Amino acid sequence: MSTLTAPLPTTETPESTALNQSRRGGSGLFGFGTLVGAFLLFQLELIVAKSILPWFGGSPAVWTTCMLFFQLTLLCGYAFAHWSATRLGSRAQGTLQLGVIGLAIASFALAVLAWGSPLTPGVILRDAFREHPIAHIFLVLSVCVGLPFFLLSTTGPLLQHWFRAEGQGDSVYRLYALSNLGSLFGLISYPFLLEWSLTLHHQAWLWNALFLLYVPIYAALCRRTGARQFADEDRVSGVATVSASSRLLWVALAACGSAMLLATTNLLCEDVVVTPTLWVLPLCLYLLSFILCFEHSRWYRREIFYALYAVSIGVALWIFNKGIAVDLIHRTDAYLFILFVICMVCHGELTRSKPAASELTSFYLMVSLGGVLGGVLVTIVAPRIFSGYWEYHIALISCGALTLWALLADRTAPLGTRAVVKAILIAGALVVAGGAVFQSARAQTVGRLRLRNFFGVKQVFEKDGMRYLRNGGVDHGGQYLDPAKRREGTFYYTKHTPVGALLTNYPQPEGRGRRIGILGLGTGVLAVYGEPGDTMRFWELDPQVIELANGAGAKFSYLQDTRANVEVIEGDGRLGLEQDAGPGYDVLVVDVFAGDAIPIHIVTREAFELCLKKLNAPNGVLAFHISNRVLDLTSVMLGFSRTENVPVRFYMNYNSEWAVFSRNAEMLDLAGPDQHTYPWEQVPSVVWTDDFSSPIQVMRH
Repeated sequence: MSTLTAPLPTTETPESTALNQSRRGGSGLFGFGTLVGAFLLFQLELIVAKSILPWFGGSPAVWTTCMLFFQLTLLCGYAFAHWSATRLGSRAQGTLQLGVIGLAIASFALAVLAWGSPLTPGVILRDAFREHPIAHIFLVLSVCVGLPFFLLSTTGPLLQHWFRAEGQGDSVYRLYALSNLGSLFGLISYPFLLEWSLTLHHQAWLWNALFLLYVPIYAALCRRTGARQFADEDRVSGVATVSASSRLLWVALAACGSAMLLATTNLLCEDVVVTPTLWVLPLCLYLLSFILCFEHSRWYRREIFYALYAVSIGVALWIFNKGIAVDLIHRTDAYLFILFVICMVCHGELTRSKPAASELTSFYLMVSLGGVLGGVLVTIVAPRIFSGYWEYHIALISCGALTLWALLADRTAPLGTRAVVKAILIAGALVVAGGAVFQSARAQTVGRLRLRNFFGVKQVFEKDGMRYLRNGGVDHGGQYLDPAKRREGTFYYTKHTPVGALLTNYPQPEGRGRRIGILGLGTGVLAVYGEPGDTMRFWELDPQVIELANGAGAKFSYLQDTRANVEVIEGDGRLGLEQDAGPGYDVLVVDVFAGDAIPIHIVTREAFELCLKKLNAPNGVLAFHISNRVLDLTSVMLGFSRTENVPVRFYMNYNSEWAVFSRNAEMLDLAGPDQHTYPWEQVPSVVWTDDFSSPIQVMRH
């Protein structure tokens, strides 16, 4: 923390006057470079993650995997900055960074030659390592943005190190807050400005232009550093100035905040939509906590945030016990409140234990390492050892344990009676809270089969004579346990629903059976409408869902009981249709939503045109399942109808919402009459494309 004091009388020489003017000018350049570099860093994350999202079926894990890659690259950048600052002289540091800048520019040129854009990946990378999505994402990001992101990740610690070396002292931590402010602006501006005003292609080129403008600023600072001779005080002296326990505490606090960020993002995306909008909200709160804690000590007060932490545990228990009975908006608000409190506690304790400015590169390295460890827990470890999102519970309780550790280790607050009492109270509260969270988690798993992988959490359970499949917070189908009724359609798929009526009434084409394509398997319930001679082809991205519906230990028997010929293809439905060279389909059903989350690449104009091409003329029918508690997709469906001049009919009741298209308007009657008279011509249409989509446009009010 810097303080303002009255200046002492000095006698200035022309040389000292010039030096002070140079420092003042340099301060502005350092601040501007830090701000712009942080802005570009987070804009890069969002643009690239959104561009590859369709390749992996719009899974929420795409963003957390991207975040892990970026955290690892950030760790490498911070380690490089720490090594450079502590092992090299100022001239060598500046020269080396100029070399890194040259490599980043060269990678741009190679990307342009490879696929025409130096940021968004080419289709040539789409099919590599498809069976291993995490490795696939890491490969794509390494090739496309690895070097530019590495360069940007070195900007913060090195500029702050050089800033301090020029005599700015501990005020360098204000530069850290400025870095987080730039990151925050980069995040907020994306969904609320760039995403709905520019196509993805134009977003990429705008970023590239800003990056190429930024490079000369960074290069000027590198040359400035190389031209000066700083003191050798930061060179490794062999004497440890910070204890190992302090470094371990930094890592643990950073890991807890990172794990809570990614776990919260997973929960939000599973319940709503996988989109930069919901990537940004948790990340903004995460960064805001950094900004507040490092800007000034007044923002983090233990007595306030310890109490809020206790409240957040109570709110979490309320959510765990009520489950999906809690209104989605209130549940989202609660998740974000808990996240902000946890991050303020973790980052507030980081601030209280931060070292002198001479140790700042080491400090950033430990914080970055903690971020990576939190990302590894959520992205790699948790899906393999947990059947639910239990990393959220772990981070929630770990925050209290780390707070207790930080309190006992705090040398600035003598371990008097008040501190002992406070520590005992926190320890007692942790025991109670941990037991309550454990019991709540246990209650959610009793009598249920839970599976988890890259594509999310699935639950199978029995209730009131029916076996259910739940994905996220939504029941995606079920089957009667009574053998006499198990061939009946259920939920959104009974014979009285639009899709049930359509498949029941659609006539057999002359000389052959019906060809029915279904994007999304679920329990396989639509197979009950198959007739002898029919071919029903299902595409399903999640291998665990296929196992539940069609594997050796299948929990649902619709596919085994059907009279039709059934094919189940593992993979994304849209990509499967693109590669399908067989005959066209009489009926295509798009039912690919997981929880309330929608894979946006399935509801773009290009996807719609692809589905139309795969329909048999003139009687082909395309049915979209658009039930959603958060997004109103009728405007998007109207956009398809109006731009492609294809009649659409909406079917809406308490059970489900469907949009059915056909160039032969008579075929729409097969799904039943309109259930509501509504002036659809007065509803504005929204057209999403592969290059442009913004869920903010269709949020329910």
